[in-house]
Amino acid sequence: MEHDPTGLSTDQLETQLTHLEQLIGRARRLQARLLAEADRRQLPTADGARSIIDWTAARLDVSHHTARHLITLTHTHPNTDGLSFDRQVALTRLAHVSGRPVDPDSHSGLDIAGLHRRIAHHRRITPHQEHDVVANRFIAIQPSLDLSRWNLWGSLPAVDGAIVERALTTRGDTLPTPPDTTTPSRGHRSADALVSMAMDTLDQPQPDTTTPSATVTIICDARDATPTNGTTGVSVVAGPRIGPHALQEILCDGTIEVVAINSDGTPLGIGPTTSTIPPRIRRYVLARDNTCTIDGCTSRYRLQPHHITHQAAGGTHQPHNLTTLCWYHHHRIIHGLGYTIDPHSPPQRRQLIAPNNDP
Repeated sequence: MEHDPTGLSTDQLETQLTHLEQLIGRARRLQARLLAEADRRQLPTADGARSIIDWTAARLDVSHHTARHLITLTHTHPNTDGLSFDRQVALTRLAHVSGRPVDPDSHSGLDIAGLHRRIAHHRRITPHQEHDVVANRFIAIQPSLDLSRWNLWGSLPAVDGAIVERALTTRGDTLPTPPDTTTPSRGHRSADALVSMAMDTLDQPQPDTTTPSATVTIICDARDATPTNGTTGVSVVAGPRIGPHALQEILCDGTIEVVAINSDGTPLGIGPTTSTIPPRIRRYVLARDNTCTIDGCTSRYRLQPHHITHQAAGGTHQPHNLTTLCWYHHHRIIHGLGYTIDPHSPPQRRQLIAPNNDP
């Protein structure tokens, strides 16, 4: 093999790069087999290591990220010869999360990012995990010591994050280009969009929130969603993966149509659109209750009718099955954290029932 790349043709350069990556893949697979034997012999425990990953990182002088990938390969698919290290890891993880054998050839059309999207598609989103994500949501804003700038960071549930990203992108795209003709980055536009939206909120009255939300299309992969009760295989079209709680919120607050995917990956057909609450019923319920009906809450911010018995459980749009909630109780407490309304509580003093968030 040539050691001076300057003398190689373009084809030779590409060939040697590919060949070296295949060699790395074979070497990593052999390392994984040796690590499996080391783990069987309990070498990490004998050496006082906390885990096989810690032991691998120390002995091989690699990062914990690489060590975790090597340990993943201890359960590798047998037919991985000639594949890159990253592809071997991705295929092994895909086989694990999907619970079925993975044929490398059937996924050869996907790049590594595509394989990771398939892994995310199969990963379960349980009510317990949804509760944790919502419970740990936050946006932090902190000024620098000299107050010359403000730093923002945080974490949002999937649907909330997608809403914020779309809103910032939409608003950012309406902003003019700076006069110095410098094309602003997406980050610049998002920052400007956030400030402009905040100014709108402070300068203008609250928007009308009695109008139902737009139609949302849900992609449901029946191969995964059916056996897992919707914890895998369900996503918003061109949007994030969602779990059972998020699906209930969409059913409660908007108009939804479902596209089901059968075992060979083709659409079974577009299911009937589930209509939102009829406008006259919505207006009646909001006028009847006039404020959030949760006991002790007097908020009137973004009042929304809510189904006491979810539609998926047979609930109807009849007024007796509807109560008015403020945005916080509806979006965060009910659909975010998984609380439900006690149907036997008084109409104007609704009590909340805590969820059972066992994993």
